[in-house]
Amino acid sequence: MSPTLHAQILTLKKYQAWRKGEDTRTMDEAGIKPAAVTSALNAVIAIAENHLRDGVKKAEAVGRLCDLAHEAVEVLDGLSDDPGVQSLSLRLSKAAADAGQPANNLSDDSGYGAEGRLLLGGNRILEEWKKS
Repeated sequence: MSPTLHAQILTLKKYQAWRKGEDTRTMDEAGIKPAAVTSALNAVIAIAENHLRDGVKKAEAVGRLCDLAHEAVEVLDGLSDDPGVQSLSLRLSKAAADAGQPANNLSDDSGYGAEGRLLLGGNRILEEWKKS
């Protein structure tokens, strides 16, 4: 049976304390096994990679939703001058901007909302990871 994530994190914390000199015992005395450290590092790396992949999938989904919102805004803008329709168009456009995509000049100065900037940053990190 493989160790739990909690156990692997504890292994890494114990190793880190030893590595930094906070625990002055030998690895054997401290109960640090190189194979357990390797296993814990591999598990944490796999979790981080999966987290990045999930973030990119979410960013792609948000992008698709924003694209659909922009299309809906264009359709609504052409339908009528009814204040209710125009209000819906404005709210859709604002929601797309808030989700991190440029939307009819309603976004912030950079063209992206805070979540969009985070998603774009995650995308750049994943691209760097793919190159390595």
